[in-house]
Amino acid sequence: AVLVQFGAHFIKTISPLKAYYAKDPQWSPPIDSLRWGWFQSIGTLPNLILPAVGGVVVDKCWGVKLGVMFFLGVVCTGQLVFFLGTKIHTFWLALTGRFIAGLGQGCVSSLTGAIAAIYFPNKITFAIGLT
Repeated sequence: AVLVQFGAHFIKTISPLKAYYAKDPQWSPPIDSLRWGWFQSIGTLPNLILPAVGGVVVDKCWGVKLGVMFFLGVVCTGQLVFFLGTKIHTFWLALTGRFIAGLGQGCVSSLTGAIAAIYFPNKITFAIGLT
């Protein structure tokens, strides 16, 4: 459960790329501080509502295992779109990729608690503390 959440949070950290993106003249439109802020924040917008909705869907329909695989797939798809947007220097495509990745990240984070509950039924507080 810890590695699942680590992977989802690891891709959020794009701050080291700012220096490279800001200096690259091929971006359309150019990456300034405002657009960089969009990159940083767009992934959190879906997390206002989606983790609750995703939790209900996982509980009622899919189960934890399938739910985690699906939402990790969404995160990977978003990162692929972000990569393609970065490769062709298209801001809106890269921003869309960050948004798609954000759709999965919040749900993955909330599902780690469910994973902990399955494997540590008598020590749930300890298990959630680890994640």
